[in-house]
Amino acid sequence: MIINKRIKRDLRNNIFRYLSIFILIFLGLFIVINIASSSETVIVRVNEYGLDNKVEDGQFILRYPLDEKNLETIRALGVSIEEQFYMDFTDTDERTVRVYKARKEINQEQADIGSPAANQNDVMLEKLFAKNHDYELGKTITINGIDLNISGIGTSPDYDDPLQELSDIGSNTSKFGTAFVTEHMYKILAERRKESSPPEVYQYSFRLNEKMSFNDFREYVKNLKVINNYGEFSANDIMLIFLSSDNNPRIAASAIDCETSSTTCMVIAILVVLICNYMISVFIINNIEAEMPMIGTLYALGIKKGELLRHYLCLPLAITFIGCVMGTAMGIFSMGLGIQPVDVASRYSIPDMKNYYPLKFIVFGILVPPIIAFLTNIFAINKKLKRKPLQLMRREQKEMKTSRLKLKKFSFINGFRIRQFIKELRVSGAVFVGIFLTIFLLMMGIDTYVMLNNLISQNEEDIRFNYMYSIREPLKEEIPSADIGYMKTFQKEFDGYTFNITMLGISEDNKYFDMEVPKEENSIIMSSSAALKFGIKEGDKFIIYDENAEKEYEFTVSEIVQYSAGLYLFADIDLMRKMYEKEDGYYNTIFSADELDIATDNIAATTTKESMVNVSKDFMNQFMGMIVMIAVLCIVFFVVVMYLMVKVMIDRSGFGISLMKVFGYRNGEIKKLYLDGNFFTVLVSTILSVPICKYLMDMIMPSFVKNVATGFDLSFSILHYAIIFLFVFAVYFGVNTVILRRLGKISPAEVLKNRE
Repeated sequence: MIINKRIKRDLRNNIFRYLSIFILIFLGLFIVINIASSSETVIVRVNEYGLDNKVEDGQFILRYPLDEKNLETIRALGVSIEEQFYMDFTDTDERTVRVYKARKEINQEQADIGSPAANQNDVMLEKLFAKNHDYELGKTITINGIDLNISGIGTSPDYDDPLQELSDIGSNTSKFGTAFVTEHMYKILAERRKESSPPEVYQYSFRLNEKMSFNDFREYVKNLKVINNYGEFSANDIMLIFLSSDNNPRIAASAIDCETSSTTCMVIAILVVLICNYMISVFIINNIEAEMPMIGTLYALGIKKGELLRHYLCLPLAITFIGCVMGTAMGIFSMGLGIQPVDVASRYSIPDMKNYYPLKFIVFGILVPPIIAFLTNIFAINKKLKRKPLQLMRREQKEMKTSRLKLKKFSFINGFRIRQFIKELRVSGAVFVGIFLTIFLLMMGIDTYVMLNNLISQNEEDIRFNYMYSIREPLKEEIPSADIGYMKTFQKEFDGYTFNITMLGISEDNKYFDMEVPKEENSIIMSSSAALKFGIKEGDKFIIYDENAEKEYEFTVSEIVQYSAGLYLFADIDLMRKMYEKEDGYYNTIFSADELDIATDNIAATTTKESMVNVSKDFMNQFMGMIVMIAVLCIVFFVVVMYLMVKVMIDRSGFGISLMKVFGYRNGEIKKLYLDGNFFTVLVSTILSVPICKYLMDMIMPSFVKNVATGFDLSFSILHYAIIFLFVFAVYFGVNTVILRRLGKISPAEVLKNRE
């Protein structure tokens, strides 16, 4: 059709408009597909890594080791079990290295560079710890006074998230890492272990090989009789933990995290495509309205509506399709360069991975946006082309009769602005949608920043002790400067994950926890972190599960106190002792402002305030790249949307502006009538969008961190709201300055060109 020859001219005349749309679609799909595909790569490859390296089905830790007879009886059941004992060694810089023997059957370590330990003085280091401290292949590391040669740097499937303690909310790889040595070197390190060092931990990892269920195997192990150098015991009496891999926060944590990222990216992609196509539909309708006489003439000459429909759809669909293909291709084939792989690799200890090219994202990126573009535009264009040829040639349009509005109370300028706003309601709607989606994306970045910043500041304020010691047996002598507590771990199923809940029994005079614990049975105080995580209010019932005793407990939440450092329940220590059948005076936790001299064999774990705060700071460092990326994307997106929409308003008002110039109005006065009126559109859109987006993001944000064992405070300060408004209006006034030049180019001759 001859009319299609106008496509090149239309593209040339509106090159910036179409280029802007192309860039938005390209950038949006590039970033989204890159993150989604990278997430899918992590999910697939981490699961493959677990299978190839025989990740455990579970583990248990005992106070004393099993004897060989016990291990033989377990293996006779068809269950694979391996001793994976470890020792923690801390250097003068407070860096802790957890040393394991090289694994044989279960949780096999894998070197990214070099090789696992083979010779006596070899060691393989966990990659994040090595990177943070500039350890390289061939260098040496001193552990317990012995210089070891770094033969390899890599990972192990049971430390995907290298948490020092299972209850940690995040890893701190600058202070903690794992190392794997030969069996002979492990014995040497054990023999040279100083009395001040933590005791050896007797961990056993197992694979059930589909021979038994997890619960049946746990019962079997509990009933074992253990005879060793320490005496004769029931395994249940010396069991410290029995944990399945599904409930182990260290295993496959990166894959779980990426599942959420993948879903989120698809939602963002659809939002970006919708706003781009909404803008395209505004442009197309604007073109149709400008070309009404020509369209009416073509109708009169026998051109059919379907031909015109295809003509006006051709260029927008081509721009959308090309943007989708290029954005998807760049996103898929540059996964290693994207934000997500860098972000995941900086937070999780995962092996080097080959890219995985998910077909579903390729199909989504190439086909879904053009289909949406076709569906959203065909109805709008079809409605505009339904009119009769004479109506089109006369430019007859269904507009709201603004002359009937009673605006006598307003000044001429304000009345004119109101009429102009109503006439350009469709474009104003596009501005609102653009502002809404931009603020929604911006809110994601700000909410993430605020969430982590609140965690850091609240941890620093809420944690009053400097040292927390988990001990195996109560001390023979009291320490006057310290306070004691009884700590017990429970489990809570929530949102598809199992979380460890810590119940802490304290006395009323505990100086590190300022609260009045209830004296009623089955009544507890809940930390604000746990309340935020589980959506609990005062007076609610809260059910937790004791995995070892296989028993549920129901408590009433009498009060919620500000404590952000974990999922805690606080109870009276005497009631806890009675409830869990412990003798009077029993405790297993000591809180202190100063470091205490406690026999290392009696210390199960030592936690410092500094390490707890540093974990939250590491979270901030890890997410900063994503926050900056969202901010940059929002700036680009908002500048383009605002410029294009305001420019469309000016183009549509070209006749009126030209007429104003004929009547002698200067550019400054025309700006007041046409441009400054947009200020109120932007203001109202921002005022409406900010609280709605904040509410929606507060509902969505917990799903982004649903696998993290803490509740996050998302409350904003006035400053954060001020930043959003400052961002919106800085862009608005910048765009207005550029558009002002467009006003000067509109000639009074436009009146003569457009007269009937």
